[in-house]
Amino acid sequence: MKKVGFVSAILTASILFVSCAGSRKGNDVRQDDKISVMQYSLDDNAIDSALKHIEEILGWYYDEYTEADPEKVLSSISRESLESSELDRDSLLASLRHKDKATLDSAAVVWQNMTQHLRNRRYKDAYDLYMTKYGDLLVHLVHSSSRFTFLQEIGWPLIREFEHPDSAIVTYCDQIALEYWMQVASIQFSSADNPYIPDVLPHTIREYGMVLSKIGRVEEALEMADTLLETLIALGFDEMHANTERTIYGASVMYSSGNLNEAIWILIDLKKMAEVWLTEDVVGDPECEEYYQYYIDKLDKEIERYLKEADYVSVYDI
Repeated sequence: MKKVGFVSAILTASILFVSCAGSRKGNDVRQDDKISVMQYSLDDNAIDSALKHIEEILGWYYDEYTEADPEKVLSSISRESLESSELDRDSLLASLRHKDKATLDSAAVVWQNMTQHLRNRRYKDAYDLYMTKYGDLLVHLVHSSSRFTFLQEIGWPLIREFEHPDSAIVTYCDQIALEYWMQVASIQFSSADNPYIPDVLPHTIREYGMVLSKIGRVEEALEMADTLLETLIALGFDEMHANTERTIYGASVMYSSGNLNEAIWILIDLKKMAEVWLTEDVVGDPECEEYYQYYIDKLDKEIERYLKEADYVSVYDI
């Protein structure tokens, strides 16, 4: 089975954090009647579920690693890169400079305050704390899985609720970019004898890429497709699975950027290749038919989903 290619550039492992702020049109926190009467569009149950999941991850992590050093990964990102973005740099840089128990205890208090705000539905207070103490939250949410869960399921809903739509997506892009590079840094910190790749990295890549596409950085988003494929293979998935996930991701990016027909054709191309591989491999291994058919059916479902929005059904000409 061959690696499928639809973009030429492969993202390198060197850390160069690029701010999303070039697309920012405003940074005003939204003030409206909905906020003044303390009514929010956030899903209380989803917030509670995310908090429970995060607490489970942190409970496992702090039990497993009593000598945890939460800032180690952060310190791998250059100060220049950090200062180039729109995040709360003072808190982040303070976190980099201090690695003592007082810093960890202070970060734990910030997290306790955050959970109280969220559980008591004081979402504006939670947002304000998030924006002013983001560095402390990163220190306490030491594991990539807990950080990503917070960012996607709590951070983004808060940003979307209280910031102007034009600035909200840019704020989120900055933060998901930082999380992505922190995870890359954790890979670089691991040794050849004990390699480490965050299990959540494929999800982070997808999320980061989709956000990039939404702010118009489509080429960068497409470049992430190869990173996704290589990550999945490194995590132990086979090439058919990795190629399928990569292609579905690429189609999502194309669709998000307004290129519906291209999204469909990306999926069709891999489906045709999978059918060729099935024909070639089934001769020597009849049992592989079920394996290939699973992915062919998965691609068909994606194609059908996009076809429902296509202007011309004739684009699906196979």
